[in-house]
Amino acid sequence: GGVISIRPTENIYVMAGMADIRGDLFRKGEFLNFGDQFQNGKFWKAVEVGYVPSFGERYFKKISITYWHGDAYTNTSGSEIAAGQGVAVSAHWFFKERFIPFARFGFSDGKGENVFYTADVQIGHGYRFLNYDILGFSLSWNEPNIEEVKDQITAELFYRVNLTAHLEITPSVQYISNPTFNPTVSSLFYFGIRGRVTL
Repeated sequence: GGVISIRPTENIYVMAGMADIRGDLFRKGEFLNFGDQFQNGKFWKAVEVGYVPSFGERYFKKISITYWHGDAYTNTSGSEIAAGQGVAVSAHWFFKERFIPFARFGFSDGKGENVFYTADVQIGHGYRFLNYDILGFSLSWNEPNIEEVKDQITAELFYRVNLTAHLEITPSVQYISNPTFNPTVSSLFYFGIRGRVTL
């Protein structure tokens, strides 16, 4: 897949991208594989329009809206995956170089590759310390596309640690009420850690 981006003005950007609708598992002996669906014209496509105060602040202050569409296709097990589409709105904004509120919401027709919800809302806030570590909290609500499954509520507490200028790790704890894919339990706790390396 690939993405292109243009800036018609200093504050507005437009991005468009497409990728193989499914992607592929690595097969022994392969070096480069464009996907089993690529040659069939089966893609996941998206267009995003966003506002930033300046190009230099694009990672710190942004408001955007994204439209996506996934083509229908037949997977390797012979199951038919329906076409799907949706819209997502996202915003985050640094205030006084310390406060980082963010909000996201999206809705879809509940169909398509890896589409699990018809609606999703997330709000959160982060606080950046003088050493650039960030303590944050988020709360989300999801409406599953599975009948007779309760809406899922997720709360997350995380702490991003800057180990170096190019390496950071983020331990987190999540509480999930009415987990969509584990309906036999009413709630779950997750402990995790993620990392990011930049060049």
